[in-house]
Amino acid sequence: NYSKYDEFEGMLLPAGQSTLRLNGSIDDLNYSVSQMGGSPDSRYSNNIEILSYDEVGNISEYRNRSGVVSCLIWEKDQVVFQAENSVLESVFYESFESPIYSGEYAYSGDYSFQGSTYVIPNERVPVGEHLILSYYYLTGDGWKYKQIDFNPANLTVEESEAQAYDEIRIAPESSMVTTYHSEDLVGLKDQLDPNNLGIRLRYDNLNRLQKVINTNKATEHTLHLRRLH
Repeated sequence: NYSKYDEFEGMLLPAGQSTLRLNGSIDDLNYSVSQMGGSPDSRYSNNIEILSYDEVGNISEYRNRSGVVSCLIWEKDQVVFQAENSVLESVFYESFESPIYSGEYAYSGDYSFQGSTYVIPNERVPVGEHLILSYYYLTGDGWKYKQIDFNPANLTVEESEAQAYDEIRIAPESSMVTTYHSEDLVGLKDQLDPNNLGIRLRYDNLNRLQKVINTNKATEHTLHLRRLH
Protein backbone atom coordinates (compact mmCIF):
# COMPACT_ATOMS: atom_id res chain seq x y z
CA ASN A 1 0.00 0.00 0.00
CA TYR A 2 0.98 3.61 -0.62
CA SER A 3 -0.10 6.21 1.95
CA LYS A 4 -0.08 9.97 1.58
CA TYR A 5 0.03 12.46 4.46
CA ASP A 6 -0.72 16.19 4.57
CA GLU A 7 -0.26 18.83 7.24
CA PHE A 8 -3.45 20.11 8.89
CA GLU A 9 -3.48 22.70 11.69
CA GLY A 10 0.07 21.72 12.63
CA MET A 11 -0.74 17.99 12.59
CA LEU A 12 0.51 15.42 10.08
CA LEU A 13 -2.63 13.50 9.08
CA PRO A 14 -3.41 10.80 6.48
CA ALA A 15 -4.70 12.19 3.18
CA GLY A 16 -5.31 8.92 1.36
CA GLN A 17 -4.22 5.37 0.66
CA SER A 18 -3.63 3.52 -2.59
CA THR A 19 -3.01 -0.12 -3.49
CA LEU A 20 -0.73 -1.47 -6.22
CA ARG A 21 -2.87 -3.40 -8.74
CA LEU A 22 -1.04 -6.20 -10.56
CA ASN A 23 -2.32 -8.57 -13.22
CA GLY A 24 0.63 -10.88 -12.81
CA SER A 25 4.03 -11.23 -11.18
CA ILE A 26 6.36 -8.27 -11.06
CA ASP A 27 10.07 -8.16 -11.79
CA ASP A 28 11.93 -7.18 -8.63
CA LEU A 29 14.33 -5.11 -10.73
CA ASN A 30 11.67 -3.12 -12.59
CA TYR A 31 9.06 -1.92 -10.09
CA SER A 32 8.83 1.24 -8.00
CA VAL A 33 6.64 2.06 -5.03
CA SER A 34 7.25 5.76 -5.55
CA GLN A 35 9.75 8.01 -7.24
CA MET A 36 11.86 10.16 -4.94
CA GLY A 37 10.12 13.53 -4.90
CA GLY A 38 7.67 12.37 -7.60
CA SER A 39 4.43 10.48 -8.04
CA PRO A 40 3.64 6.90 -7.02
CA ASP A 41 3.68 4.07 -9.52
CA SER A 42 0.88 4.51 -12.09
CA ARG A 43 -0.46 1.07 -11.19
CA TYR A 44 -1.61 2.37 -7.80
CA SER A 45 -5.35 3.00 -7.43
CA ASN A 46 -6.98 4.96 -4.64
CA ASN A 47 -8.67 3.02 -1.83
CA ILE A 48 -9.66 6.16 0.04
CA GLU A 49 -9.02 9.88 -0.31
CA ILE A 50 -9.44 12.13 2.72
CA LEU A 51 -11.12 15.37 1.70
CA SER A 52 -11.46 17.26 4.98
CA TYR A 53 -11.05 17.10 8.74
CA ASP A 54 -12.90 18.69 11.64
CA GLU A 55 -11.26 21.18 14.00
CA VAL A 56 -9.56 18.47 16.09
CA GLY A 57 -8.29 16.36 13.20
CA ASN A 58 -11.06 13.78 12.82
CA ILE A 59 -11.95 12.79 9.26
CA SER A 60 -15.10 14.66 8.22
CA GLU A 61 -15.25 13.87 4.48
CA TYR A 62 -13.70 11.16 2.32
CA ARG A 63 -14.01 9.59 -1.13
CA ASN A 64 -13.92 5.81 -1.53
CA ARG A 65 -12.52 3.69 -4.37
CA SER A 66 -15.79 4.01 -6.34
CA GLY A 67 -15.69 7.79 -6.15
CA VAL A 68 -18.54 8.10 -3.63
CA VAL A 69 -18.12 10.94 -1.13
CA SER A 70 -19.24 10.35 2.47
CA CYS A 71 -19.20 12.50 5.58
CA LEU A 72 -18.83 11.90 9.30
CA ILE A 73 -19.86 13.79 12.43
CA TRP A 74 -17.96 13.12 15.64
CA GLU A 75 -18.58 13.66 19.33
CA LYS A 76 -15.39 13.42 21.36
CA ASP A 77 -13.57 10.49 19.72
CA GLN A 78 -16.67 8.61 18.53
CA VAL A 79 -18.47 8.72 15.17
CA VAL A 80 -22.14 9.54 15.82
CA PHE A 81 -23.31 10.17 12.24
CA GLN A 82 -22.30 8.82 8.84
CA ALA A 83 -23.88 9.76 5.51
CA GLU A 84 -22.77 7.92 2.39
CA ASN A 85 -23.13 9.88 -0.85
CA SER A 86 -23.24 13.28 0.84
CA VAL A 87 -20.93 16.16 1.69
CA LEU A 88 -20.83 17.61 5.18
CA GLU A 89 -22.52 20.92 4.32
CA SER A 90 -25.63 19.02 3.19
CA VAL A 91 -26.40 17.30 6.49
CA PHE A 92 -27.71 18.16 9.94
CA TYR A 93 -27.82 15.90 12.99
CA GLU A 94 -29.04 16.41 16.53
CA SER A 95 -29.28 13.53 19.00
CA PHE A 96 -29.50 15.72 22.15
CA GLU A 97 -26.79 13.65 23.87
CA SER A 98 -26.02 16.19 26.57
CA PRO A 99 -27.06 16.47 30.24
CA ILE A 100 -28.66 19.84 29.41
CA TYR A 101 -31.49 17.82 27.84
CA SER A 102 -33.87 15.44 29.55
CA GLY A 103 -32.86 11.88 30.36
CA GLU A 104 -36.39 10.79 31.17
CA TYR A 105 -37.16 9.57 27.64
CA ALA A 106 -34.98 8.77 24.64
CA TYR A 107 -35.50 6.81 21.45
CA SER A 108 -31.77 6.35 21.00
CA GLY A 109 -29.01 7.15 23.46
CA ASP A 110 -29.74 8.64 26.86
CA TYR A 111 -31.32 12.06 26.23
CA SER A 112 -34.03 13.76 24.17
CA PHE A 113 -35.56 17.20 23.62
CA GLN A 114 -38.69 17.75 25.72
CA GLY A 115 -41.56 19.72 24.19
CA SER A 116 -43.80 19.89 21.12
CA THR A 117 -41.64 22.34 19.13
CA TYR A 118 -37.96 22.27 18.15
CA VAL A 119 -36.25 24.91 16.02
CA ILE A 120 -33.24 24.02 13.88
CA PRO A 121 -30.45 26.57 14.58
CA ASN A 122 -29.87 29.03 11.72
CA GLU A 123 -26.11 28.50 11.83
CA ARG A 124 -26.51 24.77 11.24
CA VAL A 125 -28.96 24.79 8.31
CA PRO A 126 -27.66 22.41 5.60
CA VAL A 127 -27.26 23.40 1.96
CA GLY A 128 -28.20 21.15 -0.94
CA GLU A 129 -30.93 19.84 -3.20
CA HIS A 130 -33.59 17.23 -2.43
CA LEU A 131 -32.90 17.23 1.31
CA ILE A 132 -35.00 15.05 3.62
CA LEU A 133 -35.88 15.90 7.24
CA SER A 134 -36.58 12.95 9.53
CA TYR A 135 -37.15 12.62 13.26
CA TYR A 136 -38.69 10.58 16.05
CA TYR A 137 -41.27 12.12 18.37
CA LEU A 138 -42.85 10.76 21.53
CA THR A 139 -46.63 10.61 21.95
CA GLY A 140 -48.96 9.00 24.45
CA ASP A 141 -48.84 5.90 22.21
CA GLY A 142 -45.05 5.73 22.13
CA TRP A 143 -42.38 6.86 19.68
CA LYS A 144 -43.37 7.68 16.08
CA TYR A 145 -41.21 8.32 13.03
CA LYS A 146 -41.73 11.03 10.40
CA GLN A 147 -39.95 11.88 7.18
CA ILE A 148 -40.68 14.93 5.00
CA ASP A 149 -39.01 17.15 2.41
CA PHE A 150 -36.84 19.75 4.12
CA ASN A 151 -37.87 23.36 3.57
CA PRO A 152 -35.06 25.77 4.57
CA ALA A 153 -37.66 28.53 4.93
CA ASN A 154 -39.30 26.61 7.77
CA LEU A 155 -36.87 25.53 10.50
CA THR A 156 -39.56 24.58 13.02
CA VAL A 157 -40.20 20.93 13.82
CA GLU A 158 -43.65 20.76 15.36
CA GLU A 159 -46.09 17.96 16.13
CA SER A 160 -49.17 18.85 18.20
CA GLU A 161 -49.09 15.55 20.08
CA ALA A 162 -45.32 15.46 20.60
CA GLN A 163 -43.94 15.25 24.13
CA ALA A 164 -40.29 14.89 23.05
CA TYR A 165 -38.04 14.67 19.96
CA ASP A 166 -35.00 12.55 19.20
CA GLU A 167 -32.72 11.72 16.27
CA ILE A 168 -33.43 14.79 14.13
CA ARG A 169 -31.62 14.36 10.82
CA ILE A 170 -31.39 16.17 7.48
CA ALA A 171 -29.56 14.62 4.53
CA PRO A 172 -29.87 14.29 0.74
CA GLU A 173 -32.56 11.92 -0.45
CA SER A 174 -29.93 9.85 -2.27
CA SER A 175 -27.70 9.43 0.80
CA MET A 176 -27.56 6.50 3.23
CA VAL A 177 -27.45 7.62 6.86
CA THR A 178 -26.34 5.59 9.89
CA THR A 179 -26.24 7.01 13.41
CA TYR A 180 -24.48 5.66 16.49
CA HIS A 181 -24.48 6.19 20.23
CA SER A 182 -21.55 4.87 22.23
CA GLU A 183 -20.54 5.04 25.87
CA ASP A 184 -17.00 5.72 27.00
CA LEU A 185 -15.13 2.59 28.16
CA VAL A 186 -18.12 0.43 27.17
CA GLY A 187 -18.70 0.59 23.42
CA LEU A 188 -21.59 0.88 20.98
CA LYS A 189 -25.01 1.08 22.66
CA ASP A 190 -27.44 2.17 19.92
CA GLN A 191 -27.42 2.19 16.13
CA LEU A 192 -29.92 3.24 13.45
CA ASP A 193 -29.12 2.02 9.94
CA PRO A 194 -30.15 3.59 6.58
CA ASN A 195 -33.45 1.67 6.71
CA ASN A 196 -34.14 3.02 10.21
CA LEU A 197 -33.69 -0.43 11.70
CA GLY A 198 -32.54 0.06 15.26
CA ILE A 199 -30.28 -2.10 17.38
CA ARG A 200 -29.60 -1.60 21.07
CA LEU A 201 -26.71 -3.29 22.83
CA ARG A 202 -26.78 -3.65 26.59
CA TYR A 203 -23.92 -4.69 28.87
CA ASP A 204 -23.52 -6.14 32.37
CA ASN A 205 -21.67 -4.41 35.21
CA LEU A 206 -18.37 -5.75 33.84
CA ASN A 207 -19.07 -4.14 30.43
CA ARG A 208 -19.65 -7.51 28.76
CA LEU A 209 -22.30 -7.65 26.03
CA GLN A 210 -25.46 -9.06 27.59
CA LYS A 211 -28.44 -8.17 25.36
CA VAL A 212 -29.07 -7.36 21.69
CA ILE A 213 -32.43 -5.66 21.15
CA ASN A 214 -34.05 -5.12 17.74
CA THR A 215 -36.20 -2.03 18.30
CA ASN A 216 -38.26 -2.38 15.12
CA LYS A 217 -39.30 -5.99 15.59
CA ALA A 218 -39.41 -5.72 19.37
CA THR A 219 -37.18 -8.77 19.72
CA GLU A 220 -34.54 -9.29 22.36
CA HIS A 221 -31.66 -11.74 22.60
CA THR A 222 -29.87 -12.40 25.87
CA LEU A 223 -26.32 -13.72 25.95
CA HIS A 224 -25.51 -16.17 28.74
CA LEU A 225 -21.90 -16.54 29.78
CA ARG A 226 -20.66 -19.84 31.07
CA ARG A 227 -17.40 -20.30 32.90
CA LEU A 228 -15.26 -23.12 31.56
CA HIS A 229 -13.28 -25.11 34.14
